[in-house]
Amino acid sequence: MIVEDGGQLSVGVKDVSFVTTTSIPDPAYTTTPGPSTSKAPVVTTKSATPSKKVSPEKNATVKLGKTKIKKVKRAKRSLKFKLKKIKGASGYQIRYSDNKKFDGYWQKKVKKTKVKLKKLDRKTKYYIKARAFKKTGNVYTYGKFSKRKKAKTK
Repeated sequence: MIVEDGGQLSVGVKDVSFVTTTSIPDPAYTTTPGPSTSKAPVVTTKSATPSKKVSPEKNATVKLGKTKIKKVKRAKRSLKFKLKKIKGASGYQIRYSDNKKFDGYWQKKVKKTKVKLKKLDRKTKYYIKARAFKKTGNVYTYGKFSKRKKAKTK
């Protein structure tokens, strides 16, 4: 709407919307140039301790060793066993089944290396395998499963 008033021009605009096509960068994210031989920049993030630098290459290549199930002890309606401790693991994931191929299995997460599976069926053959995991935030990184171990309850 244009209005002339004594040599002055007034302009009014109605129903206007603005859309941005650029993204606003995260203020916590900064890049600093690395050594001249490196092609990728070093990425640092702000955290509770600002003196620590986090490199994405180190976090992406977390490798956990393959755990091992040590001797299984039979008990009435339960099985006890111990796992080989894996450096850097937050805990262990145990899978057990009454089927050799693990078609239909139960799963349990534990933080310690001593494990007791309770409330099992009597005189039933169970197959057990385990793997280590590391939890960082909400992301789980898993190692390889151990060899399958066979045990029968009393």
